[in-house]
Amino acid sequence: MISFKANLIYNDRKVTKYDFNKTTQDHPVSFVRVIPTDEKDILALQKTKDLWKKTTFASTIFDRALGMFYDEIDPEDREIFLLTEQNSDFENLVAEKILAMGLVMTRSKFSKYITYLQTNPNYMFQNRQNCLSGLKGIGTEFLECCKLKFKDFLLILNATKDSEQFYLKNGFNMINKDTRYMSFTKKLK
Repeated sequence: MISFKANLIYNDRKVTKYDFNKTTQDHPVSFVRVIPTDEKDILALQKTKDLWKKTTFASTIFDRALGMFYDEIDPEDREIFLLTEQNSDFENLVAEKILAMGLVMTRSKFSKYITYLQTNPNYMFQNRQNCLSGLKGIGTEFLECCKLKFKDFLLILNATKDSEQFYLKNGFNMINKDTRYMSFTKKLK
């Protein structure tokens, strides 16, 4: 019996690749849903957490996935997504190709809560300033995929002080400035 693990959601997405000459080009990425009850997916998350070392959200997302793996946390209302450079063989996720990970929870039948979003620290803005080449737009692309996937839901989150401007730039509105509670509602055309 063939068992396909991580589920492909979108494989036609792109981030921007730039080089030391400041030239840019589209770089293909895939948006996948992790199956937290699958040992290979759990190991890929663990390896990613270890590669990204000091990123708290990566550790927290892995801990939540591990809780789902061991049936300590009900996976029914939680989903873990990855943005990866990998474009096939999703049953064997490659940690080195994972660009972002996030945990999305169901808050009600009308809303989804982006609990955590972590991009690979090697590509985060503050680390790019001294780089000659790399990728950009990873967090934005992750959010765009969430907006597409959950287009019929209100997306909500609590931004950190450092990420508040990022979410505002990506179309989220401030609901409560004290708690940095933000929402995204699809704009009607």
